[in-house]
Formats: sequence, C-alpha cells, structure tokens
Amino acid sequence: MDSNQLKVLTERNEFLKPIVFKAFDTDEELDVYEKKNKELFDEYYDNQEMIDKIKWNLMTPERQLQYEEEIKRFKLKRNGTIGL
Repeated sequence: MDSNQLKVLTERNEFLKPIVFKAFDTDEELDVYEKKNKELFDEYYDNQEMIDKIKWNLMTPERQLQYEEEIKRFKLKRNGTIGL
C-alpha cells in the first residue's frame, strides 16, 4: 500500500512541480500567481510531506539511523563546523 501511494504522490508532484516552481520577473506577479493557484501549491507541499513520511516508514531501522547521521553531517558542513 505505501509503495503504491508513494508512486501516485510522486507522479502527481512531478506534474505539479512546473506549476509550483514557475519563475516570475516581479514579486507582484508571483503573489498573484500563488493566490490564483493556492490549492495546487498546498497540494504539492502536502504531498511532499506525505512522500517523506512514507519513505521514512519504508526504511529499515538501520537505514533510518544512517539517514539521520547523514543529515547531521550535512548540517555540520553547511554551518562550517566540519570540512568537506
């Protein structure tokens, strides 16, 4: 069930991605566009949250631990705490 739902949500977000991540010349144009397409923006970000949760649940406990350690390292690198 989870892997099928993951596939459906991922495909839907691939469809929504060009709508959500569209570039504009001015902030005013972007604001109008976001208001007009608010439901699609909300759907995209809700889907992404569900995708992340499903992926997490599909991971083994060992992979979850490894993933958390990778995130910690990336944060330390980003903050300049450790070198590359």
